[in-house]
Amino acid sequence: MMEPEARNEPPSILPAGPAWIVAAWSFLGIAALVTAIAVARGCVNVPYWDDFDAYLGFLVRIEDASGLGERLRIATEFHNEHRTLTSRAAVWLAHAFGAPMNFRVLGWAGASMLLPAALLVAARTQNRVSQAAAAFFAAAFVLSLQHWENLFWGGSSADHVTVVPLSMLALLLLQPRSVRAVAGAVVAAFLAAMTLAHGLLVFPIGLGVLASQRRWRALTAWAAATLVLALWWMFGFPASPGHAYEHPGFGELLLVGRFWLGLLGAPLAFGSRLAAPWIGGAIVAAILVTWCLRWWREHPYHASLLAFLSAALLAIAVGRAGMGPWDFMVSRYRILSCLILAIGSWVLFEKARGGRRCARIACLALVAAVLGHWCEQTIDHWWRADAFHDRQLAGAAHYAAHGTLEGSEVQLYYDGPKADRILEDCAKRGIFDLARVAPADPHATVIEERPRSPQ
Repeated sequence: MMEPEARNEPPSILPAGPAWIVAAWSFLGIAALVTAIAVARGCVNVPYWDDFDAYLGFLVRIEDASGLGERLRIATEFHNEHRTLTSRAAVWLAHAFGAPMNFRVLGWAGASMLLPAALLVAARTQNRVSQAAAAFFAAAFVLSLQHWENLFWGGSSADHVTVVPLSMLALLLLQPRSVRAVAGAVVAAFLAAMTLAHGLLVFPIGLGVLASQRRWRALTAWAAATLVLALWWMFGFPASPGHAYEHPGFGELLLVGRFWLGLLGAPLAFGSRLAAPWIGGAIVAAILVTWCLRWWREHPYHASLLAFLSAALLAIAVGRAGMGPWDFMVSRYRILSCLILAIGSWVLFEKARGGRRCARIACLALVAAVLGHWCEQTIDHWWRADAFHDRQLAGAAHYAAHGTLEGSEVQLYYDGPKADRILEDCAKRGIFDLARVAPADPHATVIEERPRSPQ
């Protein structure tokens, strides 16, 4: 996946030898360690929001199903607008072997997928220096505490993070001219599509990759797989009344456009929802300029990643803009935006480090700015681990003390009576017992969220 290191490296004011490589990979290790510490502090074995239906209710229905056919139908049915077979299959398999549902383990498994996502950015690079640079930028944007929902909420990371490395792996496997690689790409793309809805976009992007390589047999096979999966996947699609595409018009188009730009700019907006769309517009302009300059021709794999990530954010904008016009600030969507920033920063770095002195100084400034952004995000979001941990345990303590989630100051689920029924049923069946994981003190402290900056 990586070409031999070039003998003649371009001159640079940055260390281009072992020192730079060691520093870059060491930073990735530090970022991964900081992220792991935050996950250990914030992730708890308490269900939250979608977890009640997606996992606890799912396991109850699996136990009540009459046969394998019905169980497969339940596992592949829609949850909101997604078919979340990947995470359901993992939970189902663990349950089949007698393991009780554990949301802390689910959180660790989901958050750990951030690391392969960062490492896959460093694939298909030209030499070891370029690879180390890609790893550095990926670590700075992907292994970041601004993804706090995906770090501390297992029900979020199990899908929102997992879909990303699966999609990236599929596009990576399409690069070499190999039948086995294409077969592996089909499997990875299928798993991505069965994790979250925007994983489906790997298939049309893959068509473009194979067409650009003029691999017509592989393209035909890929197109057939795309058609079959798309027809089956869309059967019974439950369109939501909040989806902007159900009420097409110029106003809805502007709403979707602003939401898409907001998703792109959110990681650099420092909490300002007003600034995010403008920053997103600047990012789009920069991508278009570099595309016109044909910078991406040297990096076809990363160009395909950029196309997928941009399309995925647009699909999210179409699906979410009508539900909450400011929801582009939600952290679980940022992994896609941060990967775009990581890849774009890496391409700029590659172009600048071999240029004139002013370009190399700008290259050094880019590295410093990205490192400073990671530090700021780490400091600014560090408190969220304790906040999420204590809030979830406070909800569990209320349930242990009163036998119900109703009346709790922490809302673990929007429908208290339904949540109580699910929890009672799970406890009887040995699937999950919330009362046992609750802290001894029923008056657990709840850390309220604090505003980051004026909106």
